Amino acid sequence: MMRMRIGLLRFVRDLSNDRSERRRLGAAVVVLLRHRWRSLIALGPMLRVVPTGGKAKLQLWQSLARSFLSNAFVFCKEPNALAEAIRSTQAYTDAAVALSHDRNGFVQRGTDYDHLRRLWRTRSPERLLVFHHYDRRGLMPNSWCEALIVLQAAGWQVVLSSPQLDPVVSALLEPAGVQIASRANIGLCLGAYRDLALLLHFTPAVHRQLKALVFCNDSNLLVQPPEVLVAQLEQWTSQSDVNNKNTDSRPVLASLTDSAERDCYHLQSFLLYANRALLQHPAWLRFWLYYTIDGSRDDLINQGEIGLSQALLEAGVELRPAYPLVQGLLNDPSMAAELQGYGIVQPEHVNQSLFAWRSLLARGFPMVKKHVLFQLAEHHGQPMAISELARWIPQERRELLSRDIEQLLISRYSGGSPRMG
Repeated sequence: MMRMRIGLLRFVRDLSNDRSERRRLGAAVVVLLRHRWRSLIALGPMLRVVPTGGKAKLQLWQSLARSFLSNAFVFCKEPNALAEAIRSTQAYTDAAVALSHDRNGFVQRGTDYDHLRRLWRTRSPERLLVFHHYDRRGLMPNSWCEALIVLQAAGWQVVLSSPQLDPVVSALLEPAGVQIASRANIGLCLGAYRDLALLLHFTPAVHRQLKALVFCNDSNLLVQPPEVLVAQLEQWTSQSDVNNKNTDSRPVLASLTDSAERDCYHLQSFLLYANRALLQHPAWLRFWLYYTIDGSRDDLINQGEIGLSQALLEAGVELRPAYPLVQGLLNDPSMAAELQGYGIVQPEHVNQSLFAWRSLLARGFPMVKKHVLFQLAEHHGQPMAISELARWIPQERRELLSRDIEQLLISRYSGGSPRMG
């Protein structure tokens, strides 16, 4: 049996250079052997000698029969054909799904994470921005395409994580240097944050060089020009650089907004900035190692967005919002009036990005939540948010944003069944 196990490892190693793919292929082979061992015993002598006629499936079973009967794997002269035959089985499909949901199998959720690692090792980034995207049509708003290209040119290595991306978008972004990582949309954006945080940590040569890491998602539209976002990231980076020169290596997690919603203080996770000291802090790794990415959307928010802030607070990490809730309430009378329009009178009920979006935009906040534009039930009795948005969009960006909102509307209301009455 030990010979069989060693043989399996050698057998699978010859099938693919990608470690993630080898794991899927190996798991599929184990299932095939487990489910068909009686057939291999009964038909094995015939399968060992029957002509295959170049048919990959028959070559696969012949190879498995020879290996099973000899208790050591026999290697095929055509590993590519054998690998394709394994990929065509239900066992492979089931193995890929199971491994993608494995809590510890973060590498398995990215179909090309090994390639991403090789790119990082070739040129280790000092500043990395991960942008997680999902759209059922593969749509990427043009305003975000523009922003990712500008961020890449400004010195950030941008990684676009997406389960499905329009090839036109890939053809636009990749020549600009944006790295695209195909990832199953498991655990939503927080699941992607977790997997890529761990991928970085377990690529030590790259992790040691990293000075800043940003996690961002497409839950917002970028109303202001991308240079506004670049300036915000530069501000956080320069603050960290000054602290390092002053030998103050205090770990910091920054974001645009904070909230005490759900009775727990936290930074909102649609944009997070981690400085070098935080990336080296044990609390950062510990949180992502133990964060589970299954459950409902509310579970993911409670354990991920809120859980991260609470875990870091407990570890003594500074949380730094660019638009603090308390400052808004103290200094901006329009914010209190806006919240009152939603019936919100307690600080712990405030989600700034949803219920103070107008006053945030008036203060120069660069984004607006897509949820505000399409789904916010609390808008009842107020003007439609899309119709109000125009006055905060710079004139030169109105056509761009108009096209993006139109396409997002189509995506949001595509693929379902008509509602009766």
